[in-house]
Amino acid sequence: LERRHETVLELTDYFVNRDDFLEYRKAVFEPRPKKFGPADKDTQRPIISITERYDRNLTLSANDDVRELLYAIKENKFIITYHRDSHHITPSTRTFCKP
Repeated sequence: LERRHETVLELTDYFVNRDDFLEYRKAVFEPRPKKFGPADKDTQRPIISITERYDRNLTLSANDDVRELLYAIKENKFIITYHRDSHHITPSTRTFCKP
């Protein structure tokens, strides 16, 4: 872990030299509901999405090497974006939806 940036609604981690090539992870949370009365001990917050970004693994082809994983938890889907080949303009993507 190189550094961590934390706000009220986001938690972002930056990584360096990991074996799995992970370089970035960001979790986005729902705002806490305003409640009147004593403070709850419950510190859990629902997660809206988690984004993970990976550096290029040159042992894999670009179409097999994941660049970004987006877990859209509230929307019940996740999106995989692969690295872009040097001779292509856009990367390959796949979207999976939970029925």
